[in-house]
Amino acid sequence: MQPSFRTTAVLFAIAVALTAYAYVFERDRAGEESAGLLFADLTVNDIVEIRIEPGAQAEVRELGIRPRPVLLRYEPDEFGGLSRWRIVEPFPFDALTARVDGILIGILELERIAPVLLDGGVETVLGDDGPAMTVRFRTRGPIEREHVIEVGRDHHDTQARLAYYRVNGQDLFLSRARFKEKNFNVGLRDLRSRAVFPVPKEDAVRLTAERPGRPTLELVRRRGTQRWYIEKPSAGRADMEIVPALLDRLNTWRVEEFVTDALEDPARYGLDRPRMVIELEHRRGRIHRYEIADPPGGEPKGRVFAREPGLPFVYAIGV
Repeated sequence: MQPSFRTTAVLFAIAVALTAYAYVFERDRAGEESAGLLFADLTVNDIVEIRIEPGAQAEVRELGIRPRPVLLRYEPDEFGGLSRWRIVEPFPFDALTARVDGILIGILELERIAPVLLDGGVETVLGDDGPAMTVRFRTRGPIEREHVIEVGRDHHDTQARLAYYRVNGQDLFLSRARFKEKNFNVGLRDLRSRAVFPVPKEDAVRLTAERPGRPTLELVRRRGTQRWYIEKPSAGRADMEIVPALLDRLNTWRVEEFVTDALEDPARYGLDRPRMVIELEHRRGRIHRYEIADPPGGEPKGRVFAREPGLPFVYAIGV
């Protein structure tokens, strides 16, 4: 029996529909494979080290010198507190957690919006002198891995707000420019913690103030209580309102400016003869000690210069 024309037409329509469905399915699946998060299998807890490398064209903006590479590492607290991010290079320093979090968010949210196929060399999109910046990060685990994100030029369509990126030297793609502008565009000055005395009053156990020509003042908190006592210059009970208020005030001190990382002449900042040396001890044993000096003439009022004894860093602190 010969198939009718109607049956043939129906079968033909089904075949066309299946072909179209297969095309759309394969196209969408290919799109899914070429787009999406680059590091979808990672969490913030997996990343233990980050290195930010400014490009050759980076602006001279940090203390009058070209920005330096910064190595950050997630380390256990040496005094038994929570692990925290620390600057390891170019010198050891506490990191500003909020800015490190911004880098981590940039890594985890980096998405491949569109792959890039080039007719010319990679420098046409990454930059003639290399990438604008490079972010390297290392993950924990039985097999540690390092990933490299190179950040290139902005896309020529400024309305699109896209930039070029390359991951691990192979995967070249377009993604949002905000990762370049906000998450990865950080340097040493941005990443340094600005807290001077990061010790809540509940965690403080000892406070001393040394002043030239005057007796040293030493206050000690009795273990297991919030009661403070004067140890020096003479023993006695400290005021229960004044001491907590003073500790709160010290906890608010912030670095307004990193003045220099290579102190050569302390007298330039009045630090050859500091007005006071303040030392505050955390209950876990970490000690914060700073020399405080009144700024020479011409400096804004309400600021003092400070440094940790023996270190070449000078800070301007708003008090």
